[in-house]
Amino acid sequence: IAYYEKVADLEPTAADAYRALERLHRKQGNVDALAEFYERHIGAVSTPAERIDLYVALGRLHEHERRDDEGAVDAYVNVLDLDGKHRESLLALSRLYKKNASWDRAVATLVRLAEIEGDQAVPLWFEAGEILAKHLGESTSAEERLMKALELDPHHLPSLKALIELYKEREDWGKAQKIMLEAEHHTQNRLEKIQLLCEAARVRHDHLDQPEAAADVYAQVLSLDPEHVV
Repeated sequence: IAYYEKVADLEPTAADAYRALERLHRKQGNVDALAEFYERHIGAVSTPAERIDLYVALGRLHEHERRDDEGAVDAYVNVLDLDGKHRESLLALSRLYKKNASWDRAVATLVRLAEIEGDQAVPLWFEAGEILAKHLGESTSAEERLMKALELDPHHLPSLKALIELYKEREDWGKAQKIMLEAEHHTQNRLEKIQLLCEAARVRHDHLDQPEAAADVYAQVLSLDPEHVV
């Protein structure tokens, strides 16, 4: 190790020496020395692509081996300074922010990643909405994110169910029963269908003063389960 370190000191761009040092530090299991090595190597390389690779390696080392979340966040943020659309770093940051209850940052990272993912972003918009609703108490922003998920996939049951809970908390019973019926239409689970229909019927009867409309929904329940007590 001392030999290769001397070579690297004399010739900072000696790629072979850096590769040998990385291999030796890993073989010895010296993760602290490996972290220092990555920091040193980052200062020696000349291209953004090389820096990105090294920062990613450093982030993985901090997160998975050194258990240093702060160090991992710093490394992945440095990647994004070089490549704002780096998927692995965005995913890692969202994971780390959630782990450490940095909910605002988690949402911002999920939204940033969702905008990059395009049509594949349904789970990301959903998760951002869930965090806004459950951890930040931002009902309107949560609704906006959940609606983005449903714009991409109108059948996405987790988003529909999250909206139901959001509208129930707001006591927006008209929207709540509407989404309950939409969710019932999209689920294939018979028991779930019955549960959603019963809840929609209760909302119509108890909160919207619509007994006839409630009876129509209860009729759908009985068509699924003739012995169901309503």
